[in-house]
Amino acid sequence: MNIDITLIKENPINHEIYGDEDPDQFTALLEKIRSSGYIKPLVINRNYLILSGHRRYKCALKLDRKVIDVEIYNGDDEKELERLLNENAFRDKTNLQKVREAEFYRKIEEKKSVERRNFIGLQNLGQSSDGANPPTLTLTGRTRDIVAEKVGMSARVYEDARKVMVKIDEEEDPEVKSFLEGTLNKSVNAAKKLIDKPSDALKEIIDQANGDNKNACALIDEIDTVGVPTNANLPSGKFQVLYIDMATHFDKDYSQLPLQDVGSLDSVLFLWVTPIKLESAFPLIRKWGYKYKTCMLWDIMQNRDVSDYGEILLISTKGKIKLMTEAKEGIPGPEKPRMVKNMIMNTYSGDKLEILPDGWQIWSNEEIFDREHD
Repeated sequence: MNIDITLIKENPINHEIYGDEDPDQFTALLEKIRSSGYIKPLVINRNYLILSGHRRYKCALKLDRKVIDVEIYNGDDEKELERLLNENAFRDKTNLQKVREAEFYRKIEEKKSVERRNFIGLQNLGQSSDGANPPTLTLTGRTRDIVAEKVGMSARVYEDARKVMVKIDEEEDPEVKSFLEGTLNKSVNAAKKLIDKPSDALKEIIDQANGDNKNACALIDEIDTVGVPTNANLPSGKFQVLYIDMATHFDKDYSQLPLQDVGSLDSVLFLWVTPIKLESAFPLIRKWGYKYKTCMLWDIMQNRDVSDYGEILLISTKGKIKLMTEAKEGIPGPEKPRMVKNMIMNTYSGDKLEILPDGWQIWSNEEIFDREHD
């Protein structure tokens, strides 16, 4: 339906999560709308609050539109929030935007968890009919894992990013706040290390980096002497599956990691890399005794143009071992970590080892056992 554009109101939650519009993206959308004359209908609630289409609304104002097409969504407050978040699922987001988005997903999932527990309690007390269905969670698992998956992060990376976000919101120094935000958007791991530093050390890093977040990542690696796990703190035994996410932890040097000592004779190596790091991954694969076989592509933006937003899962083997055959056309959407790990669990029955930037973890068929090292 068409309504008077002056009735439309921006949703404050949208700005809280995503902040100000990227000027380049806004200009591109404005010119596209100006050229075509078409604006996809906004989604609004009963009170004319936007659930989807803030940028389209601003473009319409810029073009002096008097009326605008809308779809009215008649859900409750919780469903409206989910609609707003889901409408932005494929938006290009910074790490800070992802973790702010996750805060609202967390509230939704925690409420669902409480409803589920309350329902089970009523059943136990005989106050629920046999034909009643319990409130269902859209995904199973702990709230943290569900929330992390929804924003395309591993649970561990999400927890680290959340700690950085809290620090950013508490920080009163504008320079430090801006630097932490920029570093978080480049590397969650580097930003987490920054907030663990004393205030004077943090200031020194900012000064040495000349305000450049890229320089900060390099400086942190120089200052820290921990490095990556060595043979001394890798688990004993041999593993059928080795899994490393170098795309998420791109600032780590894995070249000294002796994975050739922990892979079984017939094993497979899964190695996540970004396009820019693709060339440097193949020497590591050969060093560890594996032969590259194939790959899978995860592109959260689903671009069809040249892009660095995608991540590539390199699949390499040694000995005789089968390859996964599912998802040959790529991995759509923001659910990379859980989807791929589920595929691995369903394909391989042997022991599985994931290398983390600060340790390792062993997967079993029932659960994942953490082993962290300082």
